[in-house]
Amino acid sequence: MPELLRVVGPAGAGKSLLITSLTESLRSRGYRTASAVQRGEATTVITLSTGSRSTLDRAVPASYLGTVVSWVDPSVQLVFAEGYDDAPGIRAIEVRPAGAEPYGVDGEDLFAVVATEDLSTAFAEGGPGQALPLADRVQREVLGDSTAPETAEAPASPGVERRIERGFGFGRVMRRFRRRG
Repeated sequence: MPELLRVVGPAGAGKSLLITSLTESLRSRGYRTASAVQRGEATTVITLSTGSRSTLDRAVPASYLGTVVSWVDPSVQLVFAEGYDDAPGIRAIEVRPAGAEPYGVDGEDLFAVVATEDLSTAFAEGGPGQALPLADRVQREVLGDSTAPETAEAPASPGVERRIERGFGFGRVMRRFRRRG
């Protein structure tokens, strides 16, 4: 059964861009991923990292999503779920414009926070696959692969808990990681 990781945030924040970047980073490391996008109450679109796509004419609940994706491709190891904002108990990456209020993910479920501006800049400068520090963390903590590189971590700034740091800032206290360069 694949692992699930929700990607949440306001419309236009860059959720799909983040999924594309993480998918490419992990695909280049040999991982099979899929994304599942819930479109309203009647459609779920599943896209595999190979480019194959399946559209289901029904909403698939988050609790059943891993099973459905494994029917489409049993080799998928991780599903990025977009449009599953209200799915407690499933870790989430929040994509948020700088200065915006938190999206409302429960603290226990919050895996990472990514600044929209940093994501857009990294994607524009380097193309897909530029979410390397976050992909390293997903590989270690979600996929359970201890061979993933440890990303250098800068100390958290005072008051960082409720604001976004630059450079793919993430974590429960939204620690700041240095970009590779």
